[in-house]
Amino acid sequence: MRLELTEAVRPREQAFLSSLAPLYFHDLSAYSDFYELDPDGRWHPDIIPDYFANASWHPLLITVDGQHVGFALVQAPPSPYVTPGRDHQMSEFFVLRAFRRRGLGRAAAVAVFDAFPGAWEVQEVPDNASAIAFWRGVIQVYTGGRFTETAQDGFPTQWFTSPP
Repeated sequence: MRLELTEAVRPREQAFLSSLAPLYFHDLSAYSDFYELDPDGRWHPDIIPDYFANASWHPLLITVDGQHVGFALVQAPPSPYVTPGRDHQMSEFFVLRAFRRRGLGRAAAVAVFDAFPGAWEVQEVPDNASAIAFWRGVIQVYTGGRFTETAQDGFPTQWFTSPP
């Protein structure tokens, strides 16, 4: 398995990431009314264009053996969404269902953490038990247990440093 991260900077990469986004929003709609359809049937809000326009945000495609299988959206200061004192936030993370439960998500998350050294935060939607378990497990192994978990505005949040 050859896993690669590609920053979506070219129009074709951005179009592919934008095509994956509705699948991600659909998954999240089970846990939050934040992601709902607008009158034209598009997911609202569509946050993806903000990642292409902001130089401190990183839209990353996850590719395995030459096939795009997901994305990671990383924010950095001066984003108002990154907690002061943190260098990076895993804002959004998605792997296509057909590629889940194979270790690809874990490998991709570690690759993202390694690509952006510094103080990290990862936050989950409170009702998304599988995401909470996924991130706790990944971060536990990645850091050897050296992380802090808190509830930030009611959202489970993990803080740690990369590299560990």
